[in-house]
Amino acid sequence: MRVRKRKWVEPFLQNEQTYLLRSREQLQEAIAGKQAYIEIGCGHGEFLCVMGKEHPDLVYIGFEKDRICVARAIRKAMENELSNVYFINGLAERSEDILGDTKFDGMYLQFSDPWPKSKHYARRLTYRSFLQSYARVLKPEAFLYFKTDNLNLFEFTLEELAFSVFVPQRVSRDFHQEIGSHIMTAYETKFSSQGMPIYHILCGIDPQSQQPDVPRTSGTPEILRNKEAIPAALQSQDRVTIA
Repeated sequence: MRVRKRKWVEPFLQNEQTYLLRSREQLQEAIAGKQAYIEIGCGHGEFLCVMGKEHPDLVYIGFEKDRICVARAIRKAMENELSNVYFINGLAERSEDILGDTKFDGMYLQFSDPWPKSKHYARRLTYRSFLQSYARVLKPEAFLYFKTDNLNLFEFTLEELAFSVFVPQRVSRDFHQEIGSHIMTAYETKFSSQGMPIYHILCGIDPQSQQPDVPRTSGTPEILRNKEAIPAALQSQDRVTIA
């Protein structure tokens, strides 16, 4: 669905001085030595605002390229009078000028565009080149928290993680049934109400992990293309480990 323009958005963002981070200096001032977590594609900021309210001693920063979404997220933070939630209007992998050498304590990547066509696999936010860029802005002890309603993206992500420093610590094919209550995004609330399973991966980082330089040739997960080509353990429907 195409998002319609809102006349109030541009003046609002141009005048915003508190929640919208535009420089490295603003970012450092916002973090101020505290633990800081980022969300890639934060949408209207529902998840970050709840997290910020529940954990006032932590800092949360959302990246969102859509200006209408960013404006609405900022208004939500304002309405909740949050002083630990901030936003960057742009793509994380293209925000080097703002990020500099800043390292974060964790990253949330939830319900990103699955880019279902096989030829578009390199656009998926868990493609190996994106994972490498995420690793550069995370501390060695940080985590990567991933959720999706799309099975293909879930399987694709598991395969791509093998080409990164990220190591799955918890994997679930039905997050709500297997793990339990948590803070939900707007998309997750919608999908769950329709009875759709939510797929989840929680990763740690292994700095010693080798990243094989092997190009991907197809966007279709190997588990769906050739089940005999991967270990039996990965073919099982029981791909659930609870940390």
